[in-house]
Amino acid sequence: MHAFSIVLILLLIPPLPASQTLGAAPLPANQSPWNGEWKLNVQRSLFANVPIPQHATLIIHADENTIVWKTSGVGAGGQPYDYEFAGKLDDKPQVLSGASSSTTISFKRENGTLVGRWKDAHGERVSITTVSSDGMTLTTKNTGSDSEQISNWTEVWDKVRK
Repeated sequence: MHAFSIVLILLLIPPLPASQTLGAAPLPANQSPWNGEWKLNVQRSLFANVPIPQHATLIIHADENTIVWKTSGVGAGGQPYDYEFAGKLDDKPQVLSGASSSTTISFKRENGTLVGRWKDAHGERVSITTVSSDGMTLTTKNTGSDSEQISNWTEVWDKVRK
């Protein structure tokens, strides 16, 4: 089956609630447990066939209707990156600031999770983000296609204590 068809099918299948996928309890739409600064835990993440970043930081601020998602770090090849999305949680694509190609992202809340849809000239991915019950671990499960290849990987982020 063509990779784009598989991704399209994945996009049409609704994800399971967080309580069934990652063991976290669904949260009311007005709470944003993912807010804060997070550091990528490369050892606990499962990158499969996706290049592993040398390090990364993620800052999220979301309220009931909007989200700011900033990520910066150094990629597998040593290239620094700094991306930002600021927009509504309405599942409508907007341009990702700082990306080298025309990348769009949309975010929405769904069953206590944060669902992101990323798209550029090379492919697309869906990310489903949840936070552990103690609020100290953010987990993002990704499914994407890039150049006819389907990839599944999980990023684990630790909350930065200040």
